[in-house]
Amino acid sequence: MKMNKLFYIFLSITLVLGFASCSDDDDYPVVEPPLVGTGAYILNSGKSGDNNTNIAYYDYETGKVTYGIFESINDKQLGDTGQDIITYGERTYVAVYGSAVIYVLDKTGKILSTIESTNDGKKQQPRNLTAYDGRIYVTYFDGYLAKINPSTLKIEAQVAVGRNPEYVRASKGKLYVANSGGMDYNTPIGYDKTVSVVDVATFKEDKKIDVVLNPDKMVVDSQGDIYVISNGNYGDIPNTLQRIDANTQEVTQVGNATWMTMCNDKLYIIYSQYDANWNQTITYSVYDAINEKKISDNFITDGTDIDKPYSISADPVKNYIFIGTSNYTTNGDMYIFSTDGKLVKKIDTNGLNPIVVCATVK
Repeated sequence: MKMNKLFYIFLSITLVLGFASCSDDDDYPVVEPPLVGTGAYILNSGKSGDNNTNIAYYDYETGKVTYGIFESINDKQLGDTGQDIITYGERTYVAVYGSAVIYVLDKTGKILSTIESTNDGKKQQPRNLTAYDGRIYVTYFDGYLAKINPSTLKIEAQVAVGRNPEYVRASKGKLYVANSGGMDYNTPIGYDKTVSVVDVATFKEDKKIDVVLNPDKMVVDSQGDIYVISNGNYGDIPNTLQRIDANTQEVTQVGNATWMTMCNDKLYIIYSQYDANWNQTITYSVYDAINEKKISDNFITDGTDIDKPYSISADPVKNYIFIGTSNYTTNGDMYIFSTDGKLVKKIDTNGLNPIVVCATVK
């Protein structure tokens, strides 16, 4: 991709910030502002240890896919095991877990800053990112949540949360952190089963909320309620979808889910399960987050068959749902659907394990 093309990909991302909505009872945004999408980055996580994380760009207008964006600009590999990518202000943040680094990219896609952190002499490995109230927040797998100042591109503070935190999401002046305890799965202590609640103003943990064990993915609706998928124990405790009420912080079980994304207060849910003979059953449902009820048992309405779904993301402005696939050995595909379940495009991601799609403005 030419330099001027990359410039336009990143241009005017500041418009995103104008879409923050506010709660009725405080000055904090309820959820992150939606992205005004004219294109999308696809982060391919790659295979652990292979240093093959990469980013592809899909242009909505032309339908073209450009590969190797990071490598072509910076003349180096992105790293080992990409976990998350977000845009905030005029910059893009990429968390690369295995390489223990967060890259901050400028308008052209060039590295502006490399954020690395250590704790007790050990490198901290980033998992998930979110932008809220003028700061970037990142979970570190050693049990911490960090706050990054986007002006200085430095970590301002860290707070201890639970074991092996995964997703972080924000609502009504609080940060919610899913503590998976995933590294303890075969030890006597086992998985964690809590969500830490961290106050934005004080940056201290207020409490831990009990959920089904091994919490991981989270999204937030426009009312501020937080939806959490707990992965269970991959045995007698299944993948469970729960809702945390933002006002009372009470937890309600909603159903089952393996992956989910929120698009204009609709939860698009994939649930993958195996029977005793290792036969896989996959369902694609839609849940109305405002009225709190399932509204569809299958959001793919045109009969498209998807082999081995691996991730799901959304562009709430363009009304696109992205489903990535993976067999862990060959390049994944990305299926792009309209919210009425019609296939818009299928593309080769040119990478292993497409883990997340991030809408962009150009």
